[in-house]
Parts: sequence; C-alpha cells; structure tokens
Amino acid sequence: MYIKLKYYIIYIYMDIKKILEEEKPDVSKNTIKAYYTNLNKINKMITNQKEIKNLDFLTDSKKVLEVLSNLTNHTIKNNLVSVVVILGSNKAKYKDIIEEYNQEIKKLQAKIADKYDDNEKSDKQKENWIDYKDVLELLKTYKKDTKPLLEKDKDDLTKKEKDLIQQYLVLYLYSGKAFPIVRNDFADMKIVNDKYDMDNNKNYLVIPTNKKTPYFKLNEYKTSKYKGEFNIPLKDMELRKLIYNWIKITNSPVLLLNLSGNRTTEKNTPMTANGISKYLNKIFKKHFNKTISTSLLRSIMITDKYSNNLSTKEKKQLANDMGHSKGIAENVYNKID
Repeated sequence: MYIKLKYYIIYIYMDIKKILEEEKPDVSKNTIKAYYTNLNKINKMITNQKEIKNLDFLTDSKKVLEVLSNLTNHTIKNNLVSVVVILGSNKAKYKDIIEEYNQEIKKLQAKIADKYDDNEKSDKQKENWIDYKDVLELLKTYKKDTKPLLEKDKDDLTKKEKDLIQQYLVLYLYSGKAFPIVRNDFADMKIVNDKYDMDNNKNYLVIPTNKKTPYFKLNEYKTSKYKGEFNIPLKDMELRKLIYNWIKITNSPVLLLNLSGNRTTEKNTPMTANGISKYLNKIFKKHFNKTISTSLLRSIMITDKYSNNLSTKEKKQLANDMGHSKGIAENVYNKID
C-alpha cells in the first residue's frame, strides 16, 4: 500500500494596503488605492506576478524606470511616489534606493513645472483634446438617443440599452453642465435619504425625505483633508430626472454600476474610480476616437471658462466648486495652444 503525499508551496504575500495605510495615515483612501494600484502594475510588469511577495522588484531603479518609460512625466512621477512610500516602510534597508527615486522625482517635477509655466498642452493632451462645445453637443446626442429608452418599461430594456442610459448619466455628471467637473468622486456612491447614518469616509447621493433639493455629499475626495465635507446640490432638473429614472431602472442602492462582469469585477457591483475612467474613455473613444479622462475633461472645461475672461472672484468660485485652488486651475488645468 502506497500513500501518495501531496506537497504544496505556500506563498506569503505582503499586505501592501495595510503597510501603505500605516506609512501614510493622513492621506485619503483614494490616494492609498492609487498607490496600491501603481505598485501592483509595476510588480506585474517586472515579475509577471499578480500579487506582491516582497519589495525586491523595486530595488532595480533602472528596470522600474524602463517599464514606466512610455508613460507621461506626471504619471511616472506618481508611480515613483508610490514606490518611495512603500519603500519608506523599511528606510534602513532601502535608504540608498529611496534617494535614487527621490532624485528622479525631482527631475520629473522640474520637467512638469516647465510645462505648467507655459500652460502648454502635453503631446498626449494635444492628441486627445476636443472643444468643450463638442462635449455639450455629445450630451445632446445622448439625450436624443436615450429618450425613447427612458419611456420603455424597465423590464423591457436590454443590457445594451441600460448601458447607453448609464453612459448618458456618466457623461452628464462629467460634462460640467449641471455643476463644475469634480474628480472620480461618484465612484462607490451610495444612494441614501437624510435619515441614514452616513459614514464620514464615504460619498453619497442624499435624497431628503422632506422633498428638498437632493445633493451629493462628498466626504472622501482628493483635497478632503484640507476642505472637509463638500456638498453639491442637484439643482439641474434634467439631471435630477435622469437620476430618478436610473434609480427606478436599476433598483440599486448605488448610483453607478458595472453592468457587465469581467475577470476582476462582478456584475452589478459599484463602479470604482478606475471604472469611471474606463467608462469615460469608452464614451469618447466611440464618438471621437479620443482617450479622454476626468482630468482632461476638467482641463477642457476650465480652458473654455477662462477664455471668457472670468473675474478673479469667478475664478475662485470655480476652483472651489471643483475642489482645488485657483492656482491649480490657472497653472495646471488652463491650457493654451
């Protein structure tokens, strides 16, 4: 009688998110997510592994810079900041390599600053730029195309038709028509009433029980550490009606959904910040063959607004409504040809 023994190799993976949270306790959850995503991408490009076992893949700065070389200076810098943060969890061991990365970050910051000083569009921005009026025209097209769909019984809508309605909703939210364009803060957004016990670290669409104006309550966004809770009243009646119709169609407690599942995302789960970026890319790729992110949309809108000779007061208000400073609007988002 033979007993066949099976041997298993057990891999111990690092809890990267926990380490990042311990290293940067004061930054937002979205920033931690961004660090985590950056590190996983670098790890996969270098080791071809989905999970991070250790930080050895970051000790060869030339290799790291090589795999990031096809990205923009701004994106490379953000990735290297993520690298420095995680290596900072063991400063004694990684002191020299951290200094190497910090020097590269300084070089990139200088290059980025040169671009900002001139308010010039990057090559990538030039390639994907559209006029703001084109965004608003596209919104009209979606309104026309979805009108008959919104009149149908929700049970008669196909998955493709639901997706078209959600494209209209996402485009409306990020068109700047109802309110200035914020970042990907509608991700993972729950729909609640004003009696709901809200978490101070989450974002909500609040529909008051007394029929007052609904509003978006943003607790978690890029500059929330400095600006605190940020509310956006839903005054635009057209968008409000669209959202109410969408809630009836989905019967979901969250605003935006992954209508189709894939390898990494289950069907009908809340749309993530990365999911919103991909969704916007899909919309603009289909209609303009352009890759347009939330950040580029913000730049397109601000550039258009600044072309109308805004007063200093109007510039400050616009910046406040978009969750950044007037300086960031003028030096980062406003572009000239």
